[in-house]
Amino acid sequence: MNTRQKKTVLTVVKTFAEEKKDWWDELSEEQLVAIKEAEAELDAGKGIPHNEVLKKLSKWL
Repeated sequence: MNTRQKKTVLTVVKTFAEEKKDWWDELSEEQLVAIKEAEAELDAGKGIPHNEVLKKLSKWL
Protein backbone atom coordinates (compact mmCIF):
# COMPACT_ATOMS: atom_id res chain seq x y z
CA MET A 1 0.00 0.00 0.00
CA ASN A 2 1.45 3.37 -0.96
CA THR A 3 1.46 6.47 1.23
CA ARG A 4 -1.58 8.01 -0.46
CA GLN A 5 -3.62 4.83 0.04
CA LYS A 6 -2.55 4.63 3.69
CA LYS A 7 -3.66 8.22 4.28
CA THR A 8 -7.02 7.50 2.66
CA VAL A 9 -7.59 4.43 4.81
CA LEU A 10 -6.55 6.33 7.93
CA THR A 11 -8.98 9.13 7.09
CA VAL A 12 -11.84 6.66 6.72
CA VAL A 13 -10.97 4.93 10.00
CA LYS A 14 -10.75 8.27 11.83
CA THR A 15 -14.13 9.33 10.44
CA PHE A 16 -15.79 6.17 11.75
CA ALA A 17 -14.02 6.45 15.11
CA GLU A 18 -15.16 10.04 15.58
CA GLU A 19 -18.79 9.26 14.82
CA LYS A 20 -20.49 9.36 18.18
CA LYS A 21 -24.02 8.41 17.20
CA ASP A 22 -25.43 5.38 18.90
CA TRP A 23 -28.17 3.49 17.06
CA TRP A 24 -30.11 3.35 20.34
CA ASP A 25 -30.39 7.14 20.29
CA GLU A 26 -31.89 6.98 16.80
CA LEU A 27 -34.87 4.80 17.83
CA SER A 28 -38.34 6.32 17.79
CA GLU A 29 -40.44 6.60 20.94
CA GLU A 30 -42.70 3.85 19.54
CA GLN A 31 -39.72 1.51 19.12
CA LEU A 32 -38.49 2.22 22.65
CA VAL A 33 -41.94 1.48 24.09
CA ALA A 34 -42.09 -1.80 22.14
CA ILE A 35 -38.67 -2.81 23.46
CA LYS A 36 -39.67 -2.03 27.05
CA GLU A 37 -42.88 -4.06 26.62
CA ALA A 38 -40.91 -6.99 25.22
CA GLU A 39 -38.46 -6.82 28.14
CA ALA A 40 -41.37 -6.85 30.60
CA GLU A 41 -42.85 -9.91 28.89
CA LEU A 42 -39.52 -11.72 29.09
CA ASP A 43 -39.17 -10.79 32.76
CA ALA A 44 -42.66 -12.25 33.34
CA GLY A 45 -41.59 -15.54 31.74
CA LYS A 46 -43.69 -15.07 28.61
CA GLY A 47 -40.81 -15.53 26.18
CA ILE A 48 -39.94 -18.57 24.10
CA PRO A 49 -36.43 -19.96 24.65
CA HIS A 50 -34.10 -19.63 21.69
CA ASN A 51 -33.58 -23.38 21.33
CA GLU A 52 -37.36 -23.94 21.02
CA VAL A 53 -37.61 -21.33 18.30
CA LEU A 54 -34.75 -23.00 16.43
CA LYS A 55 -36.48 -26.40 16.65
CA LYS A 56 -39.66 -24.96 15.13
CA LEU A 57 -37.76 -23.14 12.40
CA SER A 58 -35.67 -26.17 11.51
CA LYS A 59 -38.84 -27.92 10.27
CA TRP A 60 -39.20 -25.22 7.62
CA LEU A 61 -35.61 -25.13 6.48
